Amino acid sequence: MRTPSGIDRVELEYAKFTASAGGVFVAQISNRLAIVPTHLASAAIDGLSKSWTSDQSNQSSLSSLIKVWKDQASSKQIYQLLSYFKLLFQGRCAPSLELKWLHDFPHADNDWYLNVGHTGIDNSGLFTYIRSNTKLRIALYIHDVLPLTHPELFVEKEYSRHEARVLNARQFSDKIFVNSFYTASQLSLRVGDLQPKVIEIGTFVHGGMSNEERRPIRRDFVSIGTIEPRKNYLWLVEQWLIFCEKNSNFVTNEKLRIFGRVGWMDEDEFSHLAHMARKMDKLEIVTDATDFEIANALLNSRAYISASKVEGWGMPLAESLAVGTPVIASDIDAHREVTQGLAQYFSCSVPSQLHEALSACFDAEVYENCLTRTKQFEPWSWATHFATLQSELCKSSW
Repeated sequence: MRTPSGIDRVELEYAKFTASAGGVFVAQISNRLAIVPTHLASAAIDGLSKSWTSDQSNQSSLSSLIKVWKDQASSKQIYQLLSYFKLLFQGRCAPSLELKWLHDFPHADNDWYLNVGHTGIDNSGLFTYIRSNTKLRIALYIHDVLPLTHPELFVEKEYSRHEARVLNARQFSDKIFVNSFYTASQLSLRVGDLQPKVIEIGTFVHGGMSNEERRPIRRDFVSIGTIEPRKNYLWLVEQWLIFCEKNSNFVTNEKLRIFGRVGWMDEDEFSHLAHMARKMDKLEIVTDATDFEIANALLNSRAYISASKVEGWGMPLAESLAVGTPVIASDIDAHREVTQGLAQYFSCSVPSQLHEALSACFDAEVYENCLTRTKQFEPWSWATHFATLQSELCKSSW
């Protein structure tokens, strides 16, 4: 089990919604789409939910489900709305699963193909298949265009892959949804006459914990996100350790706790980061946390910190404010949008601004004001999100 990314969480919410609404799941096999059996999709949704909220992984209980289906599909890689289905269908015998293609499946003229993950939409053959073999309309949810605007922060091949995604969105989409006005502003420059519709991601509390479960005394600072250059963790850790050295009387029992899977990062930089985590008692890096552990960290920390160089949104910042934990964030457009202007902002080019924000967390009066300010935050609702989605799809079907 590994800590899921923000897109992972969005995909799971969409999967739950799709299942509850009686929608159909499909998997991309080459340039065609196959219908995912309902019981297979349900097992995956349930398994994924449990694996993120529990220390006990159920991967071993689902293996033969995916094996049977993969053998019939004659495919080494099966793309699914949930990117990690292939990790979950392990270990349980299943009846024979007949492979059915989307073009043979009955659907109405106003039905939609909706893809909410970036995986697979760089393949124009997929959309040609849909247009040529079905009457489905096409809607995509685009989470960012960062590989195009900041290619230096991604692996080299990601630029061309994301460029293909955006070109396909422009050529084939009937509707494009995005997570923020910042993403919309960047994407609208690249998709012609299509105007992306902003539907903000719902805010939820990891593990379902509440303020009543908070410890009396807050401690530590938390940051959540894939360990990669865009998150600027190396800079953040270095500045945190400098702050600790200068303010040893403040930070006797304090840590910076980073939760996230390991993504792409320069090998030397990651080795340096890992070395500091091993040697410094002021730093902890957790790559396999459950939702309960993350919830506990968010609820009981002094503040959430993000030093990201650029973002399309920022789910953990919203989740922190929603449970009354102050946010300290780099001053970028997406951070101001997702925090509704309620964070303490700093420029990464002026480290003293971060140090001042950290110091404020140890000043009783100032910190109390920070806590009070979080009460102004208005969380986004998944119910509203999906109601807006349905309204937009229905409106566009006529």
